[in-house]
Amino acid sequence: MKEIKPEEINVILATDCGSTTTKAILIERKGNDYRLIVRGEAPTTVEAPFEDVTMGVLNAVGEVEELTGRKLLDEKTAEHIRTWIEASEMEQNRARFSRQFKKSDSLF
Repeated sequence: MKEIKPEEINVILATDCGSTTTKAILIERKGNDYRLIVRGEAPTTVEAPFEDVTMGVLNAVGEVEELTGRKLLDEKTAEHIRTWIEASEMEQNRARFSRQFKKSDSLF
């Protein structure tokens, strides 16, 4: 993967998946500073009936797109997001299991 130099970063799209709401923010470089341009949000979709946190992320980003009039994600990028979130969830589950195993192991 190509190394990214901080001085080359002009736009940042960040998300936060909370327990009820998923937020997306768009930050842009203005001169030497970064400014929050817009914030979008959508219901978090980790629970039933969706059970797919990706939907909430894509919906929050979609709101950012609507508010700015800019297309930020195409289908290929959305698929990369889905893959990254799935890998992240698997790692979180592995870490959770590992912690639980260590706790239960210490009982014997």
